[in-house]
Amino acid sequence: MSEPVGERGKPGELRAVTALVDGVGFALGIAARHGAAVVELESTRSLRPTRALHLGEAPADAPPALARIGGRLVAAWIDLDGAHLAFVGQRGRRVADAAHAVAVASTRSELWVAVAGDALVLHRFDRELRPRDTPELVLERRDARHLALCETGDDVLLLHTLADPLLAVHRLDRTPDARGAFAREEVRHPLASLPRTSSIAGVPGTVALALDDGAGHVSFATFDRRGRTKERLHVVRGVRTSPSVCWLDDGFALGTLEMERGRFELVRADGKVVVARDGIEVAPWVVRHHGQQVLLFAAGRDDDREELVLHAIGREGDAQRHVIDVTPSDAAERARRAAIRSALRQVVELAPTIGYRGATRARREGALAVEVRFDASPTRVAIVEREDELELVLSAGATSLPEVPEPTRGVRALFRRVPAWARELVKVEHGEEHADATDVVDAALVEGAAWIRVRLGASTPSARSIVQWLRALVERVT
Repeated sequence: MSEPVGERGKPGELRAVTALVDGVGFALGIAARHGAAVVELESTRSLRPTRALHLGEAPADAPPALARIGGRLVAAWIDLDGAHLAFVGQRGRRVADAAHAVAVASTRSELWVAVAGDALVLHRFDRELRPRDTPELVLERRDARHLALCETGDDVLLLHTLADPLLAVHRLDRTPDARGAFAREEVRHPLASLPRTSSIAGVPGTVALALDDGAGHVSFATFDRRGRTKERLHVVRGVRTSPSVCWLDDGFALGTLEMERGRFELVRADGKVVVARDGIEVAPWVVRHHGQQVLLFAAGRDDDREELVLHAIGREGDAQRHVIDVTPSDAAERARRAAIRSALRQVVELAPTIGYRGATRARREGALAVEVRFDASPTRVAIVEREDELELVLSAGATSLPEVPEPTRGVRALFRRVPAWARELVKVEHGEEHADATDVVDAALVEGAAWIRVRLGASTPSARSIVQWLRALVERVT
């Protein structure tokens, strides 16, 4: 929908986005309710996205980093399952098991990905996202934050903050020497305090940086291709927030929101105000320049719908505000998957309180599996995916989850028999009102062990139901 300011109430929650605006189109990264997502728009007049897709399989706290290589859109993101990289619309590859920040940059023939976790590591990939070399250790510290990779011509600059507080700028050579090593320089700049947010943009020879300390102070600086200061870090006058840097015509411009008046200003390095706009919501805006317009992007949420809030401001002061529904197409399925993963997490907490003769131990076995012990009897439950459908596999008495055969096909499926006790177990423990939620696919009872495979329907069983199923399996075995 397209609406002028004041016609619609301001969204209750506006969140950060990442924005890639180039000759190909508009790509935005958001942290949706059930995971990192990418939104593509055809133009600033679009009333709906070209596509809106989730990335990965787990919830994420921050929007993905975006780049293009060979004309294809690439996303790097971090969620509960680790750090990942993928062409948008394809299955991703995990580049780290755990991390808290990621940055990506496209060079002439490679894609560079910096990942901060237990250490700061640089990965290089070719145009098909195949690893080029062994990942390079940049810094053996855990406190690297606010990562950014900027191509500056022949080199790439990697910027990040440290808890000292410091800003570190690494110059990374794109071509190895005769020994296969990459030249690297590092320059560190002291900071008055740790920033809350940062915005970085680069062109050949220069990188511009803006920092927000969260207390109304925005600082700005520029650096040369070796990481040395060109314009020293200095505080911009006024109580400001939401800094965003972009290249405008022939120089960098800094966009900030003046908090006292709710006024957005885009200012050149010489102090000239290029664009001013009153009545802007307080939000982590990202500013980009495209054609003759200045674009402001932020992410919103209205109940279960994901929204993109866009202000398109012309040089003559004309402006439009759009609120576009960008809920990913698989949001309903994601909600179902999130619900069952949440139920497994709750099993760990709930089982010891309602267990058969007391559950003595409960723990997670990775993101998709849980073990509960009722006295000495081990039980396990795990989520598996078969032919794009979700199933729960539950076992009791076995030392590990059983090797479950693939579903039978064709005529043999007509003669498959599921034991009556298994159907009754699910029916009694789950309740008649949730009869559409589950379907017992297979079950078996052998000496000392039992297992059951349950296909999940439109709704998902609760953690209490799962615990009761596990308890009933133990009773069946014993």
